[in-house]
Amino acid sequence: MIRCNQIADRLIVYDRSIHIFIKNLKEDDEMSTKTDHFIQKIAPLAISDMAKTKVLASLTIAQAILESGWGESELAVHANNLFGMKATDAWRGVTYTKETREYKDNEPYTIKTKFKVYDGWAESIRDHSSLLQKERYTKVLEAKDYKVACEEIYQAGYATDPNYPNKLIGLIEQYDLQRYDFTSVKETGLTLYYRVVVGSYTSRVNARAQQQALEHEGFKSFLVTVPKDGVDYLRVIVGSYTSQENALSQQAKLKAKGFNSFLVADYV
Repeated sequence: MIRCNQIADRLIVYDRSIHIFIKNLKEDDEMSTKTDHFIQKIAPLAISDMAKTKVLASLTIAQAILESGWGESELAVHANNLFGMKATDAWRGVTYTKETREYKDNEPYTIKTKFKVYDGWAESIRDHSSLLQKERYTKVLEAKDYKVACEEIYQAGYATDPNYPNKLIGLIEQYDLQRYDFTSVKETGLTLYYRVVVGSYTSRVNARAQQQALEHEGFKSFLVTVPKDGVDYLRVIVGSYTSQENALSQQAKLKAKGFNSFLVADYV
């Protein structure tokens, strides 16, 4: 009888072990799917951005992973803000306020901060790379090796967490993100769009006034925030085309109504 009870107890333990093993496999599979999906979505955007800004794609992706929690952070979900970019007085767009952890003398503390809200991840990446064009990040842009870039971005004061470089390097090596540093834009499958821009403003009031003038003449438009030299500009866009010929045709129609415009080409 004792022998039977021992066997029964072992079977129960074995059954529980199998259940935990299967549960862990399922969780690992779900995590793998999530990480693959995030990388597949952001990698083409980071590669396209690298071609224009010299910010290594691996660095951009690793920072996005770390700071957005694979795109599931509060800021990523509600503000399309992958990098925790704060809203300064120069920001003309929408803001989102939340508590964040900062470090001083290697000690953490919490503070309420306003953050930028973006139309999408591509805009978030553009703004992130625009910040890195500042002189203090020169060594980051000059870096050809991801380890150097990760160390230099910390030394330049981007983050206050002393373990920041190692966290980035760990992510890059774990998910082989450095391979994207040697991938061309053509390999990403992104599409080149030509945007017709009618004015670029630092004042939202002026940008809205331009939109109203366009609407009066039958043109629909939308606003896009573009950071440049530390200032955020609001571009009034009247159409986005895969065909340059169609974009030029729209420009001709605008000119006939007295509106000047210019084209901006970008991969999306």
